[in-house]
Amino acid sequence: MKKITIKDVAKAAGVSYATVSNVINGKGQMTGKTREKVRSHIQRMNFHPDGSARALVSGKSNTVAFISKYPTSPFVTGIFAGVESELYDTGNSHLTLNHISTKNSRTIKQKLINDLLYGKRADALIILTIKPDDSQIKEFKKAGIPIVMIENKAVAGTNSVRIDNFKGAYNAVEYLLKKGKKNISIITGPTGLSEGGEDESPSLGERLSGYTEALRYNGVEFDRSRVYSAKHYTQEEGVKMFDAILREKPDTDAIFCAAGDMASLGIIHRAKQIGVRIPQDIALIGYDDIQISAFITPALTTVRQPLDTMGRKAFDLAMDMLKGKTKGAHEILIMPELVIRESA
Repeated sequence: MKKITIKDVAKAAGVSYATVSNVINGKGQMTGKTREKVRSHIQRMNFHPDGSARALVSGKSNTVAFISKYPTSPFVTGIFAGVESELYDTGNSHLTLNHISTKNSRTIKQKLINDLLYGKRADALIILTIKPDDSQIKEFKKAGIPIVMIENKAVAGTNSVRIDNFKGAYNAVEYLLKKGKKNISIITGPTGLSEGGEDESPSLGERLSGYTEALRYNGVEFDRSRVYSAKHYTQEEGVKMFDAILREKPDTDAIFCAAGDMASLGIIHRAKQIGVRIPQDIALIGYDDIQISAFITPALTTVRQPLDTMGRKAFDLAMDMLKGKTKGAHEILIMPELVIRESA
């Protein structure tokens, strides 16, 4: 089938190429009758404007890039779904939402972000648990391309949406302490640099700080040997961490799985296999409140992160930056909620 071009529409409507272009882009002076005639031919001929050609003319790609370290996980997809929902709910369906993963590699991140900047492949960036280099942020600011970071603190030239991870962890551990638990182990995510040379999320350090401060405030000495680190936040790692805790710290009476609910599911699975009762023998609190957490047995007590809200607010910030409504480093801090169920 022959591709319909803007010239075909212009010829059929008996108008100039420029007139059709103006109708498509909502510009130019013409009678309502002419504008309606062009629109009618566009619809009848099933013509779709070439986005790449429009980008060359306008300097806009009509694309919002969503960048995460990993392509899929309940955390990533939950936030992405919020961004996507807000895009449609706010009448921005003309925008394309492009999800790209860096595979937690600094090299891939550097190339990807530079391609988006110099290739003009995005009008705005929403970046999850990743921070561009300061030099890149300056270049994006010069180019007028907004950056909204999720789960990172705002710096000059960016805005951010993040959870108060310190408070979320503090509340979880304090709850366990008030339940009479004294030997609380924590499973956190990796800190420092990843295998790909990328900085790990600062939220992990904030959760560890909340854990240690809750212990200190309640008169319990912090024991570094009770801190366990999971690299990939998976159920399989939850199993391994649980085995390690039972082997190395058999007096553990509670676990705060700050590495997330997926690892917590692995703990529950392993506990059933070896006859450890949750919460009678060991209480368990997760982090995230993914959907399945409420439907497993025992139902998981966890720290809820409102992922949909985070995604929606990030998209709104990006649009406000594009329109010049938000300048400087603006930060939205969202309070998490401790959801009490059967596991603690």
